[in-house]
Amino acid sequence: MTQRTRKVASLIQQIVAEELRVNVPAPEITVTTVDVSPDLRNARVWLGIVANVTRQKELLKKVEESRSTMQAGVARRMTTKFVPRLSFELDKGGEHADYINRLLKS
Repeated sequence: MTQRTRKVASLIQQIVAEELRVNVPAPEITVTTVDVSPDLRNARVWLGIVANVTRQKELLKKVEESRSTMQAGVARRMTTKFVPRLSFELDKGGEHADYINRLLKS
Protein backbone atom coordinates (compact mmCIF):
# COMPACT_ATOMS: atom_id res chain seq x y z
CA MET A 1 0.00 0.00 0.00
CA THR A 2 1.46 3.32 -1.03
CA GLN A 3 1.49 6.50 1.01
CA ARG A 4 -1.29 7.94 -1.16
CA THR A 5 -3.60 4.95 -0.78
CA ARG A 6 -3.03 4.99 2.99
CA LYS A 7 -4.03 8.66 3.15
CA VAL A 8 -7.11 8.07 1.00
CA ALA A 9 -8.08 5.04 3.12
CA SER A 10 -7.72 7.07 6.32
CA LEU A 11 -9.83 9.91 4.92
CA ILE A 12 -12.54 7.49 3.75
CA GLN A 13 -12.54 5.81 7.16
CA GLN A 14 -13.16 9.16 8.88
CA ILE A 15 -15.86 10.25 6.44
CA VAL A 16 -17.71 6.93 6.51
CA ALA A 17 -17.64 6.87 10.31
CA GLU A 18 -19.22 10.33 10.40
CA GLU A 19 -21.78 9.39 7.74
CA LEU A 20 -22.68 6.20 9.64
CA ARG A 21 -23.45 8.20 12.79
CA VAL A 22 -25.96 10.24 10.80
CA ASN A 23 -27.44 7.64 8.42
CA VAL A 24 -27.35 4.48 10.53
CA PRO A 25 -27.27 5.64 14.14
CA ALA A 26 -26.21 2.42 15.83
CA PRO A 27 -23.50 2.48 18.51
CA GLU A 28 -22.70 -1.18 17.74
CA ILE A 29 -21.04 -0.26 14.42
CA THR A 30 -17.42 0.81 14.06
CA VAL A 31 -15.32 1.28 10.95
CA THR A 32 -12.33 -0.95 11.65
CA THR A 33 -10.34 -0.42 8.46
CA VAL A 34 -10.58 0.58 4.81
CA ASP A 35 -8.78 -1.11 1.92
CA VAL A 36 -8.39 1.03 -1.21
CA SER A 37 -7.46 -0.40 -4.60
CA PRO A 38 -4.20 0.92 -6.12
CA ASP A 39 -6.12 2.79 -8.84
CA LEU A 40 -8.32 4.45 -6.16
CA ARG A 41 -11.52 3.27 -7.87
CA ASN A 42 -12.75 0.88 -5.17
CA ALA A 43 -12.72 0.93 -1.40
CA ARG A 44 -13.68 -1.95 0.84
CA VAL A 45 -14.90 -0.70 4.21
CA TRP A 46 -14.61 -3.23 7.03
CA LEU A 47 -17.23 -2.83 9.75
CA GLY A 48 -17.07 -4.21 13.26
CA ILE A 49 -20.57 -4.87 14.56
CA VAL A 50 -20.87 -5.91 18.19
CA ALA A 51 -24.21 -7.71 18.21
CA ASN A 52 -25.74 -11.12 17.67
CA VAL A 53 -25.79 -12.58 14.15
CA THR A 54 -29.36 -11.49 13.41
CA ARG A 55 -28.69 -7.90 14.47
CA GLN A 56 -25.41 -7.89 12.51
CA LYS A 57 -27.23 -8.86 9.31
CA GLU A 58 -29.93 -6.26 9.97
CA LEU A 59 -27.39 -3.47 10.53
CA LEU A 60 -25.28 -4.51 7.54
CA LYS A 61 -28.43 -4.36 5.38
CA LYS A 62 -29.16 -0.83 6.66
CA VAL A 63 -25.59 0.20 5.87
CA GLU A 64 -25.89 -1.21 2.34
CA GLU A 65 -29.18 0.65 1.87
CA SER A 66 -27.52 3.95 2.79
CA ARG A 67 -24.41 3.28 0.68
CA SER A 68 -25.34 5.85 -1.97
CA THR A 69 -25.76 8.57 0.67
CA MET A 70 -22.38 7.72 2.19
CA GLN A 71 -20.86 7.57 -1.30
CA ALA A 72 -22.14 11.11 -1.92
CA GLY A 73 -20.66 12.26 1.40
CA VAL A 74 -17.28 10.86 0.43
CA ALA A 75 -17.52 12.52 -3.00
CA ARG A 76 -18.26 15.92 -1.43
CA ARG A 77 -15.20 15.84 0.80
CA MET A 78 -12.57 14.21 -1.43
CA THR A 79 -10.49 16.15 -3.92
CA THR A 80 -9.15 13.20 -5.90
CA LYS A 81 -9.88 12.68 -9.59
CA PHE A 82 -11.82 9.50 -8.86
CA VAL A 83 -14.00 8.81 -5.86
CA PRO A 84 -13.69 5.18 -4.81
CA ARG A 85 -16.83 3.05 -5.01
CA LEU A 86 -17.62 1.87 -1.50
CA SER A 87 -18.39 -1.71 -0.58
CA PHE A 88 -19.00 -2.93 2.96
CA GLU A 89 -17.82 -6.12 4.62
CA LEU A 90 -18.31 -7.49 8.10
CA ASP A 91 -15.03 -7.65 10.05
CA LYS A 92 -15.01 -10.86 12.06
CA GLY A 93 -11.60 -10.26 13.64
CA GLY A 94 -13.10 -9.41 17.03
CA GLU A 95 -15.22 -12.56 17.06
CA HIS A 96 -12.18 -14.65 16.16
CA ALA A 97 -10.11 -13.04 18.94
CA ASP A 98 -12.91 -13.72 21.43
CA TYR A 99 -13.04 -17.35 20.30
CA ILE A 100 -9.26 -17.73 20.75
CA ASN A 101 -9.44 -16.16 24.23
CA ARG A 102 -12.18 -18.59 25.27
CA LEU A 103 -10.08 -21.50 23.99
CA LEU A 104 -7.04 -20.30 25.92
CA LYS A 105 -9.03 -19.93 29.14
CA SER A 106 -10.47 -23.46 28.93
